[in-house]
Amino acid sequence: MTKNIFFSDIEIIEQRIRELHYSDAFDENFDFDLLDNEQFSINIEYNLYVNQEEETEHLLIIILEIEEIEAEKDDSIHLGMVVQGHYKINSEIDPKEFSSLYHFGSLSLAINFLRTSFFNLTALTLNEGLSLPLIDMEALHKDYDERTKKESKKKNKK
Repeated sequence: MTKNIFFSDIEIIEQRIRELHYSDAFDENFDFDLLDNEQFSINIEYNLYVNQEEETEHLLIIILEIEEIEAEKDDSIHLGMVVQGHYKINSEIDPKEFSSLYHFGSLSLAINFLRTSFFNLTALTLNEGLSLPLIDMEALHKDYDERTKKESKKKNKK
């Protein structure tokens, strides 16, 4: 008996790293942790772009920035990564689920890709793979809503 165990309401068309920048200090300090909140600022945000010709398709872009808090620019440790997910939602699903898949389904997929990419990058640059801490999806989505509302108000004022 064959069971369909794959989720088919959202399709991954493509996932890739769009931009990547990593710089490390040239000094004797080999003992640092990129995920130490006291030594590094960590910022993550995302943007969602819906295909105007085919509303079931969309791009989700995640931007991750990790910067050393107290360092001079020329000698600082910095990691910047932009990942993109291109997704398509099954047009036959319930309209109530549609919005959830746009914002949470594809965001979960893109964050998983970001986590994998981050682990692989740090494995190559720091001689050990680091795992990003768990991300508060609700807070990330709330930040997105606030930013898009501000941008919408700016556009309406013009």
